[in-house]
Amino acid sequence: MKEQSNNRPKLRANILAVAAESVDIQTKSESKGMDYRSEQDIASHLWYWDLLELTRIWPMRFPREWAREGYLTERQKAEKDAFIRPASEHIISLWQNIPKVFQPMPITHDAPWFSQTQKPVSSSPLSSLFPEVPSVPESSSIENASLHAAENVSEILRAPADARILVTAPPGTGKTYLMLDRLESLIEQPDIGDPHRDVLVLSFTRATVSEIVRRLQDRITHGASDNLRYVNVSTFDSLVSRLLVLDIEPDKLPLGYNQRIRYFLELLEAQKIPRALQELTAVRTLFVDELQDLSGVRADLVLSLARLVLDHGGGLFFSGDPAQSIYDFDREGGLTGHQFIRRLIKLVGSDLITWRLKTYYRFHNPALEKLAKELRESFGEDGLQAPSIEVLPNLRENAPRRTFGWLIEESRKRRIAILVHNNLEVFQLAQWLREQDVRVDLKSRMTVWPAWMARLVWGISGEHVSEAHLKKLWFQRVADRATESWGDALELLRQSGTFQRGHLVLNRLGELVREHVPPLPSQEAGVFITTIHQSKGLEYDTVAILEPTGKNLSGDPEEVRKMYVAATRARHDLVLLERNSEVLGFGRKDIYRHFHRFHKDNEFLLHGLEDISVQNLWQCPNYMTRLAWEQLIKSEQERWWEEGGMNRTLSLPWSLNGGVGSPSLIELDHSVQEDLKELVNKHSLPRQGLMELPVRDLVTVARPHSGDVGGTAGLFLVPWVFGWSRVLLREG
Repeated sequence: MKEQSNNRPKLRANILAVAAESVDIQTKSESKGMDYRSEQDIASHLWYWDLLELTRIWPMRFPREWAREGYLTERQKAEKDAFIRPASEHIISLWQNIPKVFQPMPITHDAPWFSQTQKPVSSSPLSSLFPEVPSVPESSSIENASLHAAENVSEILRAPADARILVTAPPGTGKTYLMLDRLESLIEQPDIGDPHRDVLVLSFTRATVSEIVRRLQDRITHGASDNLRYVNVSTFDSLVSRLLVLDIEPDKLPLGYNQRIRYFLELLEAQKIPRALQELTAVRTLFVDELQDLSGVRADLVLSLARLVLDHGGGLFFSGDPAQSIYDFDREGGLTGHQFIRRLIKLVGSDLITWRLKTYYRFHNPALEKLAKELRESFGEDGLQAPSIEVLPNLRENAPRRTFGWLIEESRKRRIAILVHNNLEVFQLAQWLREQDVRVDLKSRMTVWPAWMARLVWGISGEHVSEAHLKKLWFQRVADRATESWGDALELLRQSGTFQRGHLVLNRLGELVREHVPPLPSQEAGVFITTIHQSKGLEYDTVAILEPTGKNLSGDPEEVRKMYVAATRARHDLVLLERNSEVLGFGRKDIYRHFHRFHKDNEFLLHGLEDISVQNLWQCPNYMTRLAWEQLIKSEQERWWEEGGMNRTLSLPWSLNGGVGSPSLIELDHSVQEDLKELVNKHSLPRQGLMELPVRDLVTVARPHSGDVGGTAGLFLVPWVFGWSRVLLREG
C-alpha cells in the first residue's frame, strides 16, 4: 500500500460503508473530489482501527487479510502497536450514528479488538447493542467437581506462556476442563497481547471445536475475560485450508484433506508460503487436544507446528490419553499415535512438564469407575504399553449381558447409546430397530446441517438479511418440503449466534456450517447409534456395547483400546448387547478400506459424505466453461431440492481411466476409486460403469474458501449417502 499524502482527505469506515454501498468506488471518490482508485487504495488511507472494522462489515470488497501486518502501511502498523483501544469506546464512537442494518454483529471467532483486563459488566453502554448470551449448562459432570483442589494443578495454571506442558488423563478426569482453565489463565498474562494471533487451539473434529467454543463462551457469560472469545480454535484440516489460501489461489489447492496437508507441509518446509509462515511464527502458545488421535499426515503436521513454535520461543500445551489411541488405521503408512507421542516428547526434551490427572468425575456408578481404573492401569503409567489383561472378562464382570428384546423395551423408557465397531453394524442395527418402531438417531447423521439452510440463503449476496425477508424466503423456497417449521428454523439460527438484532449475518452462517456441527440429538427415549471411534470425547447415561467377537476376544492391543474407550463413555449404566445373527453379520464379506462388500460381487455399503467428492461444487472442472459450470450448479441445486432426498437412487458415472459419462457435480471419492480398482483387478471386471448411490436425505455443506457462486454464505445442498450401493459394470 502507499502512504497517505497530506492533501487527500481521510475516510471513515462507517461513512464509506453507508455512502458507497451501491456505488462504484472510483466514481464515488471522483464525485467528492478525491483520488481513490480502488478499495485497496482507500484501505491505505484509513486509520488502522477503522480499516479493521471495514474488513468485518464489508469483507466481499475489503478482505480481512488487508488488516494484517503484510498489507498495512507504516503509519497503520504504528497505530496498531501504539495502543489497544477498549471495545466500548471504539464501537460507540464508530457506530452510534449508523443505521442498524450496517452495524456490525457481535464477534464470536475472529478478533477485531480486545482489551487486556476488560470484564463483562451488566451496566455497560454496549448491553443494548450486544445482548447477553444465555448460559448453557455444561454436559460433563466435571463441571461440579473441585478439580484444582483435588489435583493441585496450580503449577500448570501459573506457568508462563512459553511453558511446554503435557497432560495425560484417563476419560472423565477433566483434561478438557483443565485446558480451558489454562486458556483462561494464559490470556491474562502480559506476554499475550492479541489472543487471536498469539494462541492457537487445535483439535481433531468439528464437534470438539464446537464444544470448546461453547464452553469458552459460557465462561465469559459467567465472568471470565471477554478476550477468551478471540482465541483461535480450529480443526487441523480447517487450519491448513485457511493458511494455504493466504498464499495460494483456492483453485490450485489439492483435493482431499490428507493431500492438502501434505502439500502444505511441502510448501512450509520450502518456505514458499510467506503469509502463512508469518501467521504461524506469531503463535505464542499452541494447544492440541486429544493428542493420541494424531497419526499419519496429521501427526507430521503437529510436529512441524510444534517445532516452529519452539524455534520462536513459544509454549505448548498437549493433552490426551495414550491408552485411547484408536485411529492408527488412518495413518496411511505414517506415524502411529504412540510413535507420534514419543517423537513429541523427544522434540521438547527436558523442558517438558508432564502431569497426570487421576481423579475420576464422570462415573456415578462405583463399578464403572473400578472398571475404568483396571483397564487404564493395564496400559502402564504412561498409557503406551501393551495391555496386560483380557478385556472381555472384565467387561462381563462389570457389565451385564442383555438381549435385543431388552433393548426394544428399555428404549421406549429412556435413551440408550449403542456403540458398535463399524458402519455396517450401524446400518444393520438402525434398519432393524426402525422396523420395530424404535426412535433412532445416528451420530454420523447428526454431524451435518439440515438442507433448509442452504435452500433458504442460496444465491443471496450482501452481508445481512432481515428476519422479515428471511420469513418471506422460507415460505417461497422451503416450507413446501422442510420437516421443520419456520419457528424452529429461526430458533436454531438465533441459538447458533448467526442471527442477532433482527438480521442474519451471512458470512457468520457460512463459518458456522464450515467450522462447527449441529447440537447433539434430544434426550428423548430411543436409541443413539454410533461407532466407538465416533463416540470419542462424548459421554452418556446409559451405554450398550455390541458384544465383541473374533479378534476382539484375543486381547489384540488396538481392540482392547477400543473397548476401553467404549466402556468409559457410560456415566450410570453399562451393558453388553448380545449379538443377533438375524440382525447382524450375514453373507460373505470382503472388507475394503472405506466400504463393505456383501451378497453379490458388486454390492457395497456407502456411508455419509466421506465416500463422495463434491469438489466440482467449489471449483470449475477443466472440461467445462465457467458459464456452463455455474448454470449446472444452479440447475442441480434446484433439481435436488425438487426431487427430495429420502430413499432414492442417484446414478453416478465412474471410470478408473477417466472420461466416462456427462459432467457431474458429484464424483466418487478417491478412496472409493481405490477400492473399486482393487475390485476390478481382483475379479477381472470392466474398468468403468455406473454407481447407484442410495440417497437418504439432503444436507447443507459450506464452501471451504471464498467465492462468488451460491451467495455470500457459500452454502450448498449435497445428497447424503447411506446404505447399499450397487456397481453396474459394463464393457469399456
